[in-house]
Amino acid sequence: MLDISFGTIVLGGAIAGFTIFLGLPVARSKASPSLRLFLNAASVGILLFLFVEIAYHVMEQIESSMKLSLLGYREMKELYSLIAIFVGGFAAALVGLLLFEIRFIGRAGETSARHLAAMIAVGIGLHNFSEGLVIGQQFAGGALALGTLLVVGFALHNATEGFGIAAPLANERPSWGFL
Repeated sequence: MLDISFGTIVLGGAIAGFTIFLGLPVARSKASPSLRLFLNAASVGILLFLFVEIAYHVMEQIESSMKLSLLGYREMKELYSLIAIFVGGFAAALVGLLLFEIRFIGRAGETSARHLAAMIAVGIGLHNFSEGLVIGQQFAGGALALGTLLVVGFALHNATEGFGIAAPLANERPSWGFL
């Protein structure tokens, strides 16, 4: 197993996380609707790439566990646990998004643009924390290639998250301090 230092893990997480600040200046710019559309499409493309890449690695782990279970080297309950974690985690994420939508976004008409942008920023910050945990877990476990892929993928993805924060502020010109 590779010996990756704590500083390297923190640096990887910082590279992935701080790129969110690259997208925030869009809120102060007078970008055309077609440019904003292009930036959002690029963001969706990066998210799709990350989803496919991470799902591939998850399915690889499940397949490996299935082979070991069928050959008798592992108990079947370990396989069932992996599948339950994958399905349960995915379902919990979707239900969480639905509940957030019902509770907060459904009332967006009552919310100011600045409040909505701040809520989006908090949500993104919370999910970026979990991305940092995933990066740290991969590096700490010696999966340097996957950890590096996640740093690059999350950095690209996070660079586009500033557009999501800036979107409610399209009709305003917020201060740099607010951003």
